[in-house]
Amino acid sequence: MSIQRFQNTESGRAEADAVSDPKHVWVNGRDLVVFTGEDIPDFSVPVGDITLSKWQLMTGILTVGGQPKLAAANAYIRGIVGVDAKDPADQIAGTGTPAQKVMWIHCDKFTRYMVYINQLRVGAGLTNNEMDDVFRIGVAQVP
Repeated sequence: MSIQRFQNTESGRAEADAVSDPKHVWVNGRDLVVFTGEDIPDFSVPVGDITLSKWQLMTGILTVGGQPKLAAANAYIRGIVGVDAKDPADQIAGTGTPAQKVMWIHCDKFTRYMVYINQLRVGAGLTNNEMDDVFRIGVAQVP
């Protein structure tokens, strides 16, 4: 019931292999991510049937793409909705359409094939396969 990360090196693979079963080892470029217990993604569920909360979506992006992709996703959303700050100098007007703003401000459930999710995928620099993995991994995450 935890997620552990190791470097994708010979010693990292040995550490990942030493984690007790049941486990699922996912290779994410330079990292190995080991899911155990309830955190093991169910890859048999079609991604179209998965619904994520915003927290699960962002946690999935962090797991799949690391901090750079999460930062890009946050910047994309911030650009859509803008930043409402006390100090006028810190305020940023949103550039999104009214529908995009409603989506990212008020929606709390996301499915893989929503047009806004595909826009986020492009804005965050994720591939289609990576976004599918975001949903497969995100659904197993519980705050």
